[in-house]
Amino acid sequence: GEGVAKITVSYTEGAVTKIDEIIVKVNPVLLDSIVVLPETMDLLVGESKTITSVTAHYNDESTKVVDLEECTYTLGLSNIANVVKVSESGKISAFNPGIARVVVTYKGKTDIVLVTVKPVLLTSIEVDP
Repeated sequence: GEGVAKITVSYTEGAVTKIDEIIVKVNPVLLDSIVVLPETMDLLVGESKTITSVTAHYNDESTKVVDLEECTYTLGLSNIANVVKVSESGKISAFNPGIARVVVTYKGKTDIVLVTVKPVLLTSIEVDP
């Protein structure tokens, strides 16, 4: 946690006592940002992939890998054409060709995964006689 403490140190030698005080301030560790991987995702219609990781970055330069279920997921306005859907656990499913932005939020900080969905193309046809 955070707080302030005053430490008093005294030392006596003979008839002389020396006293010194130190003020110690503990600053809170605050969340600066999150980084979501992958930054981009390419899917074919009908495919699904799960976000690889969400890492929280704090003001003391420490990091923490966040459980995907601790995050919330929303879709940007670019998903009007129902390009993708995203589950509460970070699984992104592709429904229609296009580009969508998945906004990942953890404790008020956000990052974006840019998802490109391509159509499944017919590559060959076999005909049995």
